[in-house]
Amino acid sequence: MPIPLEKIVGEQLSSVEFVQDYVQPHFDGPTITAFVWPTLNLRGNIMRFGDSGYRDELCARIARKVTSTRIIEMICLAIQFDDGVELNISLKPEDSVGTEAGHFSAESDSRSPLLEF
Repeated sequence: MPIPLEKIVGEQLSSVEFVQDYVQPHFDGPTITAFVWPTLNLRGNIMRFGDSGYRDELCARIARKVTSTRIIEMICLAIQFDDGVELNISLKPEDSVGTEAGHFSAESDSRSPLLEF
């Protein structure tokens, strides 16, 4: 059975919403709410929240298409973009700030998640 996250493959990142203590990448409807700040792998250069240019690089993915998604259990949720950049949300227990690292909603209403991770 395919994972719900595959719904964003072929979709573009349409916006990034920065909230006080989490971030929401939006994909023309589907939304990921990440309570653990994602890292960006820029072809070997890892950027983390707080690094100079982090927000700019994350927003530079807007209009880029998702080419693949995968969940590496207890390690990370990974989203690959068509420019080769990968967004990773850690699933390691030591990185979590609560009971979950985030959730995925297939519609713009993020109150009814399809997947909690």
